[in-house]
Amino acid sequence: MQQSEFGYIPFLVMLLLASGLLTLWVDTRLYRHAKQRREGKYAFVLGCVNVGLALLVWAGNWALVQLRS
Repeated sequence: MQQSEFGYIPFLVMLLLASGLLTLWVDTRLYRHAKQRREGKYAFVLGCVNVGLALLVWAGNWALVQLRS
């Protein structure tokens, strides 16, 4: 991973990405097998939000590092 402006940014990106992917992979399957459609939709949306936030934070940090150098 690249140099970051703040020391916790790489950890935050990995945490958001891991939790989002695990939510998409595990929770949506569990809810689908349990035939809980509403909960499955919420798990899917929240997983996508986590992955999106990870990408947004990573891109923001990249842009900030590019501007500073």
